[in-house]
Amino acid sequence: MDGYSFAYIGELLGRGDGGGGDSGGGGGSGGAGVKGSAGESAGSSASASAGGSALGSESAPSDQDLARAGKRIFQAGHNKDGKHLADRMCHLLRLQRGAVYKDAEVDLFEHALQAASRAYRDGASEEMVVCALLHDVGEMLSPLNHSDVAASILRPYISPEAYWVIAHHDELQHEDGRLQALLTDAKSLLLAGADKPPENALQACVDFCERWDLKSFDPAYPSMPLEKFEPMLRRVFSRTPYSMGQTRQS
Repeated sequence: MDGYSFAYIGELLGRGDGGGGDSGGGGGSGGAGVKGSAGESAGSSASASAGGSALGSESAPSDQDLARAGKRIFQAGHNKDGKHLADRMCHLLRLQRGAVYKDAEVDLFEHALQAASRAYRDGASEEMVVCALLHDVGEMLSPLNHSDVAASILRPYISPEAYWVIAHHDELQHEDGRLQALLTDAKSLLLAGADKPPENALQACVDFCERWDLKSFDPAYPSMPLEKFEPMLRRVFSRTPYSMGQTRQS
C-alpha cells in the first residue's frame, strides 16, 4: 500500500486531506514496466489530528485504522447520492499515476483522462464518458481481467450495452494495440467464448476501441482534468442500481 493509499485512509478517518486536485496533460514518461505511483508525495501530507499519528508515506496504518476505514468504506458504498463511490473511483484513478504499460508514452491515469476527454468531445452519452474514464481502472487490481473488474463495478449503474462494451473491450485488441479484425463480428466473438452482445453493442465496442481507447496514449493530447468528470461520475453512480435494464447475474 503506497502513500496515497495511506492518505486516503487518513481522509476516511478524518485525519488528513488525502491530496489535492488534478489536471490533464500530465501523463507519465515513457518506459517499460509499471512504475511507482506518483501519488506517494500526496500521502506525506496526511497529517495527524490531536493524539493520533500521521498516515503519511512513512507510517503504515494500524490494523485498527484499517478496520475503521473499511467500515466507513462499506457504509459509504450504500450512500445513495453516488458521491462516495465516485470518490473511491477517483482515488483508484489517481493511484494509476506513474503506472506505465510497457513502452506507452503516458501513464494509466493520463490514458483514462484522454479516453474520457475524447468520448466527451465526440458527443458520447454521459454513461459512456464515465465508462471511458473507468475502463482500465481494474489494471491496478487484476491486470489480466481488468475489463471484468471495471465492468463489474459499473454494471449496476449502466445499460447492458455499455456494460458489454467495457467487459469486452480488451478482447478486441491485439497485444500490440491493434484492433483484431477477426473479432469484429458477433459470430467470431461467440466462437471465442464471449457472451452474446446486446443489439449494437459489438459495433459500439469496436468504435470505443478505435476512437477512444487505442488513440489515448498521446503525450501531446489536451486532456480534461479529472475534476471535470467528477459530477458525471456522481450522477451515474446515483442511479438506482439495476434500473438500466441490467440483471444481477449474467
